[in-house]
Parts: sequence; structure tokens; C-alpha cells
Amino acid sequence: MVEKQTVLKESLGEHWQYCRKLMPEFAGMYDGLSGEAYLDGAVKARDKRLMALTAAIIRDCRGCILFQTERAMEQGATVEQVLETIAVAIALGGSLAASASTRVIQYLREQQHI
Repeated sequence: MVEKQTVLKESLGEHWQYCRKLMPEFAGMYDGLSGEAYLDGAVKARDKRLMALTAAIIRDCRGCILFQTERAMEQGATVEQVLETIAVAIALGGSLAASASTRVIQYLREQQHI
């Protein structure tokens, strides 16, 4: 059976929230760093999320792929921009990135973006 990406994302989010309760100081520092890193600046927050998505695909980080896709879309990324991001990731990461990028496609389909 194919793993639903939306279910996986929700499960990872729930587990991260539990982890935050177990390590609140660390989670606060992590959240602060991430919050600062993804703010609009010389580079728009949306574009930072797309850059992070490239890295997530290359590293095949399941949670990162799903959360960065969601955040990029929330911050105004279009499907076309996400697809071009996938192309860059595949150009850099080869067949392993191509395989990981299918997670993005499945997630976008589940969310009815494509």
C-alpha cells in the first residue's frame, strides 16, 4: 500500500510536538533559529523554502520534503515553481533525488494542487 504523504506529515508533526514537550529549551532554540532563517530579507521567505526543499530532496528527508513543500506553497510558491525546484534538485542529486521528488508530486496530488 502506498503511504499517504499527508498522513505521514501529520504523524511527523505530532511526534515533533511531543519531542518539543520533552525538550522545550532545545525546541525553543531550534524554533528561534528556523524562524529567523526563514524570514523575508534580501531573499524572500518563499524562495528560502524552495531552496530548503532542494536540499531536502537531495538528502531525502521525508519530513523536510513535506513541510518545506507546504510552507513554500503557503508563502505563495506556485506549482510551477515547486516543479522547477524539483528539477534543480534532480540536476544536483541525480536518480536518488528523482526518487525523493516523487514524494512532492504525491503530496501535491493529495492536496489537489495538481
